[in-house]
Parts: sequence; C-alpha cells; structure tokens
Amino acid sequence: MSSRVVDVETQLSELEMLRSMYPDESDIVMDDLLVFSELRKFVEDDGGDPFRILIFTVKLRLQEPDCTFDVEFTLGLNYPSQERISALIRSPNLSKSQYSSINEALKDFIEELQVGDPQIFQVVEWVNENGQNFVTADAGQTCLDKEEANADTPQDFSRIWIYSHHIYNKVKRKNILEWSKELNLTGFSMPGKPGVVCVEGPCKSCEEFWLRMRRQTWKRLSLVHREDGVFKPDGSGSFVKKFCEPVSEKNFGVHGGRDYHMDLGQFAAYLADHQSREMFSILFGVEGKISEEK
Repeated sequence: MSSRVVDVETQLSELEMLRSMYPDESDIVMDDLLVFSELRKFVEDDGGDPFRILIFTVKLRLQEPDCTFDVEFTLGLNYPSQERISALIRSPNLSKSQYSSINEALKDFIEELQVGDPQIFQVVEWVNENGQNFVTADAGQTCLDKEEANADTPQDFSRIWIYSHHIYNKVKRKNILEWSKELNLTGFSMPGKPGVVCVEGPCKSCEEFWLRMRRQTWKRLSLVHREDGVFKPDGSGSFVKKFCEPVSEKNFGVHGGRDYHMDLGQFAAYLADHQSREMFSILFGVEGKISEEK
C-alpha cells in the first residue's frame, strides 16, 4: 500500500470520527460531496487516477461568549505523513483585526504540531479553548463597521476580476456572497458556465478574498485583471468605485439547462453600464456584442 493511500485513509478516518462527534449535518459542510466517495474508491483500489483534496468546514459554537466559528480545513495530498494541515477561521463575531489575530495564532499553533500526527482534532480543540480570547467587548462590530468608521480616510483600494471555467457549486456560490459581505466588498458574481466574479474595496480585503477563492477546488480559476488606486470619499482619488452595491448574483438570461449558460450579450451591456465595457475582451478574448435586452 502506497504512502499516499495510507494518508488518504487516515484523512477519511479522521473525518468519520469528526462526523460522529458532530452528527448534525449542518455542523460539517463539505466543499464538494463527491470528493469523499472518490477518495474512498481511491483507497479501495489502492491508488489509481489522480484525485481531488478534501476541503470542509466545521461549525463550532461557544457558549461564553455566545459566538460561532467556521473552521475551514484543507487536507493536502501528503497530509499527515509529510505535511501539516491547513485551517482558516471565519466568524461574524470577529472584527477585522480580531480575524487576523486569531488566524495568525492558529497558524503558529499548527506550525508547532508534529508532522505525521492527525491534526484535525487538535485544531478543533485549540479553537474551542482559545477562540473566546479573541472575542472582546467590541466583537459585535463587523468589518463593515470598521470601514465605515474610517470612511473619511483615504485608502488603498483594488478591483479584481476573477474568471472560472464554471461556478455551479452551491457552497462556493454562498461563500462568494458571505465572504464579500464580511470583507466589505462591492461588485457582482455571475455563476454558471463560464463564471465571473468582480469585487472592489480595500486592497487587503480583495487579497484576502482572492486567497479564500484559491483555497477551494476549481477546474480553472484565474485572476485576469486587477486595478489599484487611492480611494477618497470625495471622489478626488485615483480609484473610482464602479460597483456601489453589495456583491450579489447576476442573472443574464440563463439558458442551456444543466450547464447554466448566461446571455453574454446582456452581460456585455451590464459591463458597459458600469464603465467596464473593455473587461469583456479581457475576460473572454473577444469583443462583446451588446444585447438590446438588458
């Protein structure tokens, strides 16, 4: 039996034990439900074709103070024999600075873990025991509150354009909306085939959003364009916001049944309405023909 098969078998055993501890289906959310069965088949066949990695989120609830943590685990191909686990904590109860602090502390904790040992339960235990230390009296103040408090201060802003071969998965689509809200980003998401996401806001928030997107499993995902500048509330800065509404999914004449294709002519019109007509050719390599129906 190869070492990789042993690693995958260990990963599946850890996940099964975790499920027994958190039996509610809402407590553990798989990034892709098919991955578990694919990896089980990989173990049973003692190898075979390449496989995707396990990514899942564990929802933890603390009583004192009353708050929730979503811990996203990513299990690399060589975990646990040759590499450590990767984990990221998100919570509506954390401010932007608290979010950075808890994830930096978690990263330091993981770096101290012994390679070769199962680490999922150690991370869960660490969050349960230490999470409350990062939730202070101002925990109810979200990232959006923080940004609005500094609304009069010039900030470095970015606008990033992300292209995906397709965006079907309900969890990924939900993450896009929740992450953009958490990070105080505006823009839009066009699911289907192809998929396009554009977000704009503080540079660090855009970079964090892109980092989270990359951590998920995609057939193809690329950051095709980025615009940077200084945003000033009075409009005198070098960065001008083109999308002032919170990120939401846009429907441009869905067709194609299961493949969920959009009317790209309507999409081109939408881009033109938001002073971004040139992005059509950057995204797709051809000039966009605007549909009369928007």
